[in-house]
Amino acid sequence: MTFNENICQRLSVEWDVMVIAFTDIPDERVLEPGAFGEWSLRDLMVHIAAWIEEGENALPSIVQGKRLSRSKRLGGGIDGFNARVKDKYRCLSPAKARAFLVVAYQRLSRKLSQLPTLDSKSQRRLVTRIRSDTYGHWRQHIADVREWSVKSTATPPSHETTGA
Repeated sequence: MTFNENICQRLSVEWDVMVIAFTDIPDERVLEPGAFGEWSLRDLMVHIAAWIEEGENALPSIVQGKRLSRSKRLGGGIDGFNARVKDKYRCLSPAKARAFLVVAYQRLSRKLSQLPTLDSKSQRRLVTRIRSDTYGHWRQHIADVREWSVKSTATPPSHETTGA
């Protein structure tokens, strides 16, 4: 298996795990806060999509052997970037948030599959950056979403009387 095939397969496997965690949540629940702190699942989906785009944006620099820097692109640090993303996409419908996430993932996957041959140093830098911006990051949120989903769908005990 080539390096490109390997990283694409890794990304695909991790993507499938994340998609399963998000799949059965109905649209009306996607807008409820609490999926991650005060964030809704929509907020989390656009957050993840924006970080996928950050990974994609790093590819040309990695291929060219240039030093990677987030500071210029993020302006205000990671928290500032996350807040701007949440604010920018706060009006997206659940369907559009899902589409944004899927398109970002597909675009990154396509670009990763088309990378030229990289030297071992560039390969390490690529794996580190992609893991940080994608599947390593997703893992942090999947458990939260699963817990939120189970907790918020649990039905309270019935207090019906039998009339006896």
